[in-house]
Amino acid sequence: MQCVASLRKSGIHLRTAALGLHKRHYSSKKESSTEYLSQSVVPSMHYQKSLPRLPIPKLDDTVRRYLASQRPLLDDDQFRTMV
Repeated sequence: MQCVASLRKSGIHLRTAALGLHKRHYSSKKESSTEYLSQSVVPSMHYQKSLPRLPIPKLDDTVRRYLASQRPLLDDDQFRTMV
């Protein structure tokens, strides 16, 4: 409780202090175009040629799988209007 009291005395809300938000400054300005979430020494397309070529599924199969995935989410009337 001593930490909570010291945070209240200093004027910092407990929630923002716990999240570390009092140290961050959010802005819509971009810092740098070279700043990424993660960097790698291997280029993105390095392994592209070694990856297997996958077949393109038939449209009928894709539609059937999509409708099967939507069935549990919709009632009978909604499902009939989709089909």
